[in-house]
Amino acid sequence: MRSDLAELLREARTAVPPPRFDIEDAVAAGRRRRMRRRAGWAGTTGAATLALGLAATVLAPHLGRSPDPVAGSASPRTPQFAFPADPLIGNIQAADLEGTLRMSGTVLVAPTFQAALVTRPDLPGVRIEDDGTRHEYGIAAAVVVVYRPGAFDAAAFTGGEPVSVDGRPGRYLTSYQIGTGRPGGPAVAWQYAEYAWAVIAATDQRPAPSLEQLLGLAVALRSGEPRVPSLAFRLGTVPAGFTVQAAGTADPGLTVSLPGESFVSLVNPGGQEIALTLHPSWWGEHHGTAGEASCPQQGLCYTTSPDGKWQVEADGRQEAGDDELLAMLRSITFADPANPYTWFPLTTAVPSS
Repeated sequence: MRSDLAELLREARTAVPPPRFDIEDAVAAGRRRRMRRRAGWAGTTGAATLALGLAATVLAPHLGRSPDPVAGSASPRTPQFAFPADPLIGNIQAADLEGTLRMSGTVLVAPTFQAALVTRPDLPGVRIEDDGTRHEYGIAAAVVVVYRPGAFDAAAFTGGEPVSVDGRPGRYLTSYQIGTGRPGGPAVAWQYAEYAWAVIAATDQRPAPSLEQLLGLAVALRSGEPRVPSLAFRLGTVPAGFTVQAAGTADPGLTVSLPGESFVSLVNPGGQEIALTLHPSWWGEHHGTAGEASCPQQGLCYTTSPDGKWQVEADGRQEAGDDELLAMLRSITFADPANPYTWFPLTTAVPSS
């Protein structure tokens, strides 16, 4: 096991730049985007809800660390889940829990983890446009984060209630803070394999998933068919030195699933990041001209599809210059975001710099 782990971590290090994009970065990206929007969720109030994210301190992975198992327990020899060798391929298998909760396949993948969203089919989010138009979309009831072996420190769960996930040891916390301005919610962390952990954390309290539901979702976690992420747009150019660090089909804050959404994070060896997100135009606050690119504020630029229905946001984290962002946006080729069969595999969606 030790030699396999060492080889896996060597591959993760050599295939991508030094890991910068982790759960903490995903949360920060989603929080920044939400704070810039006028969007509202049905049954929620104010910016505190829009700033919903994951608990970065607990969920931030530490590549190369192999945390000890929970005291007095040992994970089974046969793993419940196995990662692909490629650090940017996802393979969480979708599952339904008695028709009440639905776990997606992988919606976000990075070198040290992959994530899925749990939604309630009977409880969509609703956005009301200024003209009275209603748009429904899925709000995550919980987030499933599966970490590569050695990438998660489970110390925060040590004091939790011992639980068993199909014979695998874990811990349950009743109050696990997953965002600012919100009370903590229930969460389960368990060993799906030796030195390997997964976490299911509630992100919606209407009501929060029960312990029984969380454990049911945990038991349902399985490796599915490995899939290369696809994007609903293709870049013609990227700045020198930038390579893909994370990609997926969910809001980078891992709290909402929008139709047609695509996300990719690019980093360079110096740690500079550019995040690009495609979303429906009705979701964004910036209303640009169809087919044109612009920067309403420094380090934050947009382009709109020729039909005006979709936008790509380029967020340079106030580090990339507007000229770099605009060059990327003007090089974009749109697929049909409403038809995933037209999307571009990640391997061709982002050219080598």
